[in-house]
Amino acid sequence: MISFKQLEGLIEILRNPSIATNDLLVYAITEIGNYYHHTNDSTSSKLLAMIVRDASILQCIRTEAYISLLTVVGMPISAFPPNIALFRLDTDAQWELVDRICGQGG
Repeated sequence: MISFKQLEGLIEILRNPSIATNDLLVYAITEIGNYYHHTNDSTSSKLLAMIVRDASILQCIRTEAYISLLTVVGMPISAFPPNIALFRLDTDAQWELVDRICGQGG
């Protein structure tokens, strides 16, 4: 279990992804997804959705953020990509969901 201070640091990385290495960004994305699993937390889901939308971030990292986003909002397993190797973020993501979450306060 991560501490509150660690959680704050991970959220800061999601707020400012450019401050982190790619490995650290992926770690933050994964940990936030695990911590807020099925909580529908508006702050973490918005930060993840914004990473998914950020074309300056590597697509593999954006895909990781998308998976964590689905986890946080509590999507059923059927909503997850059945084969991540074949998943294409640009065409396969549920962009209505991502855009709706990007528009949330938080």
